[in-house]
Amino acid sequence: MLFEFFLGNWQITRQVIQQETTVFVGQAIFEPNSKHSLIYTEQGANVATKARFSQKLLYEFSENDWRILRLPQLTILHKFKHHHASMPLIFTHTHQCSADIYNVCFMLAEQQFSTQYRVTGPKKDYGIQTLFNRGGN
Repeated sequence: MLFEFFLGNWQITRQVIQQETTVFVGQAIFEPNSKHSLIYTEQGANVATKARFSQKLLYEFSENDWRILRLPQLTILHKFKHHHASMPLIFTHTHQCSADIYNVCFMLAEQQFSTQYRVTGPKKDYGIQTLFNRGGN
């Protein structure tokens, strides 16, 4: 179910929330890598400065869970247990990177999904909210 949900093109609107809010817009595409994984590629720009951003990740799906891996290292970024319920679906994960704590929440609805990150640590304190709407180039 999740493989089919993510597959395809998405429009991205992202806000990085610190002392000031920075807005990014762009596109993402999930393309088949195997029958149980998708390559996620995103590209876009900062609305104010036009600075470009991009990233590539691997989404892997199994019967009991799904995970997101960094490319090209193939290190696990997030791991979630499957919910066999109807929309909307909510998935959460927390991980530590050095002294920083990353909390993420994925919320999936019919034609959109969102991610919310909260990052805290000795030198970090910010949030990232991204809205993905079906469609795009």
